Amino acid sequence: MRYGSPYPLQTLLLMLILFDHGTPRGIARFLSGHTVIRAKQRGWDTLSNGDLLAEAERAGFDVFLTTDKNIQ
Repeated sequence: MRYGSPYPLQTLLLMLILFDHGTPRGIARFLSGHTVIRAKQRGWDTLSNGDLLAEAERAGFDVFLTTDKNIQ
């Protein structure tokens, strides 16, 4: 029986990840190979949670990482 991914390593998908203002920057080092962008880099640091999520979706982000427990 074979374990692990059935796909070769070359086909791993890289993700575009958005960090909210409260997300610890140190987490980015564990995401090597992926593109990590902070909301502030896009000028989105003043957007409300819902607007920030909507912008992230429109911009094609795969993951939105936040520490906010009340996001809607």
